[in-house]
Amino acid sequence: MLQVTCHHCAQASTFSTIARSTECAACGRDIKVCFNCIFYEESHFHACREPQAEWVREKDKSNFCEYFSPTTREKSTQADNLLSKLEDLFR
Repeated sequence: MLQVTCHHCAQASTFSTIARSTECAACGRDIKVCFNCIFYEESHFHACREPQAEWVREKDKSNFCEYFSPTTREKSTQADNLLSKLEDLFR
């Protein structure tokens, strides 16, 4: 089972598989989008940390990326905590 936190409504949902047409149960937005992927990072080239991934123009629309790996709120929160610790360190 895959747990995904929707980038739009922040609702956590569980899916057995995630296809291009999979939608969030709460808001109906696409799930297989760059914003819901662990590799999404605005500061990287093409906003993706996966070096082999092809460029995706619309990051909030479903796509065919083979490297998609769903993110959860826990992972995002962990990254936010690390970022805040770094900010505190360099103040």
